[in-house]
Amino acid sequence: MKLVLSDASFSFRANKRPAVRSVSLELSQGERVAVVGESGSGKSTLVSIMAGLIAPTSGKALLDGKPIFDVGPFDRMIGFVPQRPPAMPGTSVKDLLLRPAMRERKSDNARRHAASVASSIGIGQLLDRSLGELSGGELQRAFIGRVLVWNPRFMLLDEPLSNIDMQRRRIIYPLLIEHAAKAQASLLLVTHDPSEAAILCDRVLVMKEGEIVADASVATMLSNPPHLHAASLFGGVHLNCIDGHLSPSGAESWTLHTPFGDVIGRFSGNHAAKRSNVPVSFLVQPDQMRPVASPSDRARRPLTRAGRWNSMQVWLDTSSSPALWVATENGTPTGPFMLDLAQQNVNIYDRDKGGLLGQFIGS
Repeated sequence: MKLVLSDASFSFRANKRPAVRSVSLELSQGERVAVVGESGSGKSTLVSIMAGLIAPTSGKALLDGKPIFDVGPFDRMIGFVPQRPPAMPGTSVKDLLLRPAMRERKSDNARRHAASVASSIGIGQLLDRSLGELSGGELQRAFIGRVLVWNPRFMLLDEPLSNIDMQRRRIIYPLLIEHAAKAQASLLLVTHDPSEAAILCDRVLVMKEGEIVADASVATMLSNPPHLHAASLFGGVHLNCIDGHLSPSGAESWTLHTPFGDVIGRFSGNHAAKRSNVPVSFLVQPDQMRPVASPSDRARRPLTRAGRWNSMQVWLDTSSSPALWVATENGTPTGPFMLDLAQQNVNIYDRDKGGLLGQFIGS
């Protein structure tokens, strides 16, 4: 059982930038895959193509080797939870849960199973309620329940928990994992939340501007992200991206040129990067900045604005050795701080393409 996209693209309007661009992807039996990216990166469009809701403008969408539109909607065995489930006023929660399952089970068994699932996700008391009467979180749980009651081969979930509080999410997470394992179903989860992706999935795809820029295991994404955009998403909100240049400075020595001074160290990785003055980017945590002593009058010298650092103004003192100054809310610099990479392993990325070049360890 496989869902496959082959060089698939989709544009909402002719001659417009594709929402999904030249994506090739395979979802095999039993896989749990997350699609992570910022708003507008193409995640929802991608899952809609895989669910057979929209046809790719170019390329192919295949289900077990057949064009997905050549397979009847029910025969696809795809359980889909949309980002914004429709609140169908004439349909009860019970009807929603039972609709696909009644074709697979006897009536009494289906009703008992639906009641059990509804109770487990906290909507047992809502079975006779109209979908139009539900809150956003209740509606999402009802559509998740429909997938759990049915046993589809593929579970395609588009931001399925966005309106559900964390307490209930902690209940639903293991239910989704358990159901996928028991039914040997494939799960494709669209989410903004890297931590949710790590909990529910084993493999992560990172999208940017309609393309998949990274495809790796959760462990790799957390420890050694293969793309700068993936690193920024999985590294936490306090990571700061710094641009610089990398150059060899000896047989075993390399220099990382940064706006805050040069750092000497070792570099291992892509041989294409082992040339002089390669434009690179890297991410650092706030604790990788250290304060440096300076004369009291230094704060009165000319400063050059250099952007923002953790929501505060950032300035460079250009009068002597480069140093980073952090301004308070009233705009007065309180620094300076300098980059400290001593004995620290830092991933170095291609500044233009974003790919991982290798690791730099400061001396």
